[in-house]
Amino acid sequence: MKCPLCGFEYNEEEAIKACVGCPMSKGKCKLQRCPNCGYETPIEPNLIKFIKKLGRKVKNED
Repeated sequence: MKCPLCGFEYNEEEAIKACVGCPMSKGKCKLQRCPNCGYETPIEPNLIKFIKKLGRKVKNED
């Protein structure tokens, strides 16, 4: 993932670790936090992740 504010690239595990201190992280918060600047963005839906993964496979087969 890439933060739209600072451009820092991170993975889901790093985003989860950045949310540890937040009281909303225990519930069903639908945001992920950049470990670099703290900017929060919506979590990418699994359907979008799947479509992107398919696109990469098709691109690599060409």
